[in-house]
Amino acid sequence: MRLWFKNRQVDEDTQAAEDKTLAAIGPPQRDLNPRDPDAAAPVDRRGAVPEKPIPASAPATPVEAPSVPLAPKVTGLNGAGAYKSDHRSLYKQLLAGLYDAVLITDPKGHVIDINTRVTNFFDFTREETWDLPISALIPGVNTALISRIRQGLSGERFVLIDGQCVRKNRSTFAAEIAISSIDLMNDGDLVFSIRNVERRFAQMQKLKSCQSLLNHVPTAAAACDSESKIKVANTALARLLGYAKADELCDKPFTLVWKEAGSTDAIQRVLAGEFWKETVQVVKASGARIQLTLSLAPELNVRKKAVGFLAAFSPASVVTLGTPSGKES
Repeated sequence: MRLWFKNRQVDEDTQAAEDKTLAAIGPPQRDLNPRDPDAAAPVDRRGAVPEKPIPASAPATPVEAPSVPLAPKVTGLNGAGAYKSDHRSLYKQLLAGLYDAVLITDPKGHVIDINTRVTNFFDFTREETWDLPISALIPGVNTALISRIRQGLSGERFVLIDGQCVRKNRSTFAAEIAISSIDLMNDGDLVFSIRNVERRFAQMQKLKSCQSLLNHVPTAAAACDSESKIKVANTALARLLGYAKADELCDKPFTLVWKEAGSTDAIQRVLAGEFWKETVQVVKASGARIQLTLSLAPELNVRKKAVGFLAAFSPASVVTLGTPSGKES
């Protein structure tokens, strides 16, 4: 395990630089005086004695130490460096980089800061939103609701609500709003993170319409995934097979409805891109079998890749099999 101590590292770097300087200068030497009987003649590093002795009256020549680069000054993340002085800029960059529109309000619900996505969503500028009550942008978020939100924010939780937001031109859009608390300019400021879910709601409505249409048509049909599990079945198929609701077929294997020799091979061919149509024996909820014409087609995603198959059942010469009376049950 390696431990890093920023302050200790600074001291060691400085000490290492000092040791390097002393090594370059050499050990301290005695003051050489020719009148001192104990003084030895100066000897250079090659052991050669200078040709001429240094006169006592000669002025001392200062010895210049070789230049050694000073150790760089290290400032930790908690030091008084650019990190602290630029924390406001980092805060702004963080807000600007968020995908959601972010509104920060004081404890009473008046806007004190926004990010650029708010302008894209609401068409308001930063100056126009300053001190604006949050209810002007999210109708219904009044003082009473804010008080209830604060109760829900206890224990470091956040509140998630679905609502309608109002743009500057008074048009509205559906939004998913997450609310949390932050101590920014005041204790208990609120953060509203707003995601436009208008497109999501439109897609959900489209899917609901498709399901309604599927239930309305008289032809029995189902959609299965690549593992041959039923994802969607319509009401006509549920009635044909004797089930009370179409939901009873969801997440069930398609073999519950059709299981004959060669059925697995036929489904694999459809998943590979083929269209298939044959008269088959279908199993009802009671266990009885009926003869129907089954049409299979691959279901493709936006990349034209098969993600499942579609099954449609049409009447053939309906014959009930497997019951003593020979009548359809």
